[in-house]
Amino acid sequence: MTALFAAIVLVALSSEAHGLSAPAGNGAGGTIGPAGSSGQGCAGSPADTCCCTPTACSVQNCGGLSNDWEENIENANPGDTIIVENGTYNAGAGDHVDLPAGVTVIKKAGHNAVKVTSEIRVSGGDARLEGVEVDVGDAEPFALSIFNESSVPRSNITLR
Repeated sequence: MTALFAAIVLVALSSEAHGLSAPAGNGAGGTIGPAGSSGQGCAGSPADTCCCTPTACSVQNCGGLSNDWEENIENANPGDTIIVENGTYNAGAGDHVDLPAGVTVIKKAGHNAVKVTSEIRVSGGDARLEGVEVDVGDAEPFALSIFNESSVPRSNITLR
């Protein structure tokens, strides 16, 4: 699995990375991650940090955006961090989650059962996905996609 992550990151760093995807079938049951991430805590988090469960988010720390984890990720600004607690996160049948440029999604410290069952589409560079299992099973053709719809290469994408 480490080789798969390395391949994704290396290809994403090249200027030829256009629409790179990791097939869901690579790994047990279409699973990617998690690895040795220690996570991040919510207590005392700065204003650009949002803490979420599968059913709610701490709106006061999310810039007042939403109580929905998916919406907070997709509408986050560069430099924002979304901390996810234990649980199964699903964007809905046939839907995916866009991870924008400069946004970090990381598991909460001490939480080791964070699973996303929807495709993650990395749509910009400087994005981080850390300590989160992505398991779409047979529901989606890809668990993780890195899109490059412009001539600007995607770089500094961290998957851990």
